[in-house]
Amino acid sequence: MAQVGSLFAAHLAKAGEVEVWAYDVWADHIAAIQKNGLRISGAADLTAALNATSDPKQLPRCDYGIVATKAIHTKMAIAQVAHVFDEGSAVCSVQNASAMKKLSPSM
Repeated sequence: MAQVGSLFAAHLAKAGEVEVWAYDVWADHIAAIQKNGLRISGAADLTAALNATSDPKQLPRCDYGIVATKAIHTKMAIAQVAHVFDEGSAVCSVQNASAMKKLSPSM
């Protein structure tokens, strides 16, 4: 997970009011999160325990999802996790890059 996704995930997990899942294709990063929690530092220093996987099939259905990736990878990232969302779900896409164009009428 990159900076933006990590900020959302860590703060939501630390709040403790929702079940938080992190998905990243970088297996070593996920293994570190599973072992040590997700650590962020800067304006807020915290470590949060949360669910993390590099296998999108392990993700449960989500009521609300945040897809945080570089703008050029958004379409692929959403395709990898689309199965966890249904007509009752809401998805927010946030980018780690400034350029964002309309990707699909279904998003």
